[in-house]
Amino acid sequence: MALSDKNKSEDLLNVNSLSHIDLHDLEKQLTSLETSIASIRRILSHPTSGDLTNSPLPGIGKDRIGDGAGNLTLSEDQADVHSGLTALCRNAKAENREDVIRQKLVDCFALDGWVAAGVLLCLLRQSGEYITHQQLAEAAGTISPTAGVIRVYVCQLRQQLAAGGIESGAIETGRRSYRLVRSAAFQIINTLNQREKDFNTA
Repeated sequence: MALSDKNKSEDLLNVNSLSHIDLHDLEKQLTSLETSIASIRRILSHPTSGDLTNSPLPGIGKDRIGDGAGNLTLSEDQADVHSGLTALCRNAKAENREDVIRQKLVDCFALDGWVAAGVLLCLLRQSGEYITHQQLAEAAGTISPTAGVIRVYVCQLRQQLAAGGIESGAIETGRRSYRLVRSAAFQIINTLNQREKDFNTA
């Protein structure tokens, strides 16, 4: 057996020996890496000039209708959302960016506090994917990570997003999970961008 074939065999054996929890964590890491690569490719294929910190906030997904419409993959759509979120807090220190985005979500959609913003931000970052109650609770930092608590937050988020002009059915229910449809994610980012522009020109 060639050395490369032997290494492949050993790698496969190592993966097969992982627990389901380890495999799930590995899948999340690989998905995150894929999203980052897609974002980098998009930046390289659309170079910009000048100081990016002074450029206007981008609008994303404006021509896409419905969840998954168009030719972009899920990872590319998530990279678009990630770029939009990054632009919203580009002047903040790295350690403060999470707080800045949560506060913007609270202010823009009149959310019921920090945890609600954390649930929405988790759904936003992984738009198009079903996120379990446990994952949402951990990301949001809720004290009571039960399915019932998350259901209450999601119910409130649906009402608040609808009141903010986001499409009905923005948050879909799965098996012990929820997802934010991709078109709604674009609407949320663009609404945040517009609010930012209005604030800066006021």
